[in-house]
Amino acid sequence: MNVRSAKTFLHVSNALISLLCVAAIVCYLVLPVFTVRVRMQITPELAKAAVSGLGEMSATAEQILKGLSDDDAGIGLTYSVSTMTLLRAIFGGGSAVIEDAADEAVDQIIASVDGFVDTAAPAAVKAYSESILKSQIVTMVRESEGKDPVQDEDELEREYDKIMDELGEDGKARAASLIERIVQAVMAEDATVDSVTDTVMSSVDEAVQIISGSEKYAGYVTGFDESSKAELDSGLREFLKTFADGDGKLQMKEALLNVLLGAVSEELGGLTRADAPSYTFTSLGSQKESGTNEQLSEKLRSQIKGLISKNLSVQTMQIIGNVFAVLGVLAIVTMLMLAYPVIRTLTKIGAKNPGFNLTLPILGGIFPYTFAVILPAAATAAVKGAAASGAFNIPEAAAAAVKAVRIGYASGTSVAFIAAIIILAFGFVYAHKRRELAKALKQQPVQRYTNM
Repeated sequence: MNVRSAKTFLHVSNALISLLCVAAIVCYLVLPVFTVRVRMQITPELAKAAVSGLGEMSATAEQILKGLSDDDAGIGLTYSVSTMTLLRAIFGGGSAVIEDAADEAVDQIIASVDGFVDTAAPAAVKAYSESILKSQIVTMVRESEGKDPVQDEDELEREYDKIMDELGEDGKARAASLIERIVQAVMAEDATVDSVTDTVMSSVDEAVQIISGSEKYAGYVTGFDESSKAELDSGLREFLKTFADGDGKLQMKEALLNVLLGAVSEELGGLTRADAPSYTFTSLGSQKESGTNEQLSEKLRSQIKGLISKNLSVQTMQIIGNVFAVLGVLAIVTMLMLAYPVIRTLTKIGAKNPGFNLTLPILGGIFPYTFAVILPAAATAAVKGAAASGAFNIPEAAAAAVKAVRIGYASGTSVAFIAAIIILAFGFVYAHKRRELAKALKQQPVQRYTNM
């Protein structure tokens, strides 16, 4: 074979492999070495399980959570660990690193909660508004027809859809506009208990006009009597007060933040769900904190940090810090394995056979990504699959939560993994050229001796 062309091939290959490895090392240092993304999707099953035990408010709470599921709402958390954090655990003390990591996790939680509240508040309002209007329309029609009230939510939906079909597209559009009007009234900056109640009551009156003016229901659907309207007015005001401040101004986002704030309050330390104070929507009027979104977010941040400090002892933090330090050492070893081709390329510039073994960079690229992403993802899928099939004897609420959770993994080692796969695939050709060149170099002295 042509020795010069083989050497040229190996030199060029060494340069390309070195570039891949350098890129992988840079990504190790710049990108998070491990990232986990957890998202709790509000599903109908989770909504039903979450409201169990709330008593008379369970139907309303389920309606609100159902609205969140229809709006594809959820709460998510992304947490990352960088290579620099692992290296700091080696040289700077593990406990300090864990404290910083906990602070970062809290910041991520607060950002996620704020985003969830921004989505949840209008979705909850829309769900409850739809529930009120649908219930009133169906009740009005069934009372006019001499029928008993509906028994459950499914029957309510069927009856409402049936009425809407009778009204036609124009009637459906007008009914939808009434719901949107209520949503806008509740989410307005100057919304109050009185303004929203007036909007809902006027929307109900207009719904009566829409239905009584239709061909199907004209003549016998006349609306509600004064007693029914007064009962609706009173019940609605009582419900809205749980979301209002002392002046009657609605604070939807603050109310939802208060629910979360109560859930992690230090008052709940060591209490079971049955013993703990109630932080449902109906209890907000008497137990809610005062403050703006920002102030409540800061209170929530403080409460979560308190929970972490309370549950993470010094010994536990030292153990986690030691784990981080070990991972840091493994990261250094991995980067040295990836640096091996660069070092060998430089030392083999003038060598007769510039080829070298590619095992180290391949292992250094495959194993970290496998342990950071592939194995955790496989384990998560296995656990979720087992939970979905009923293999675990866990409560219904826990099973619903497992199904609703979406967990994803990512890692800056993905670049090293891709590089390792490329090197592995290319390595067969590279190894063949390297062996051929070694064989040709062994034969050269014999050929010169024979020709003399």
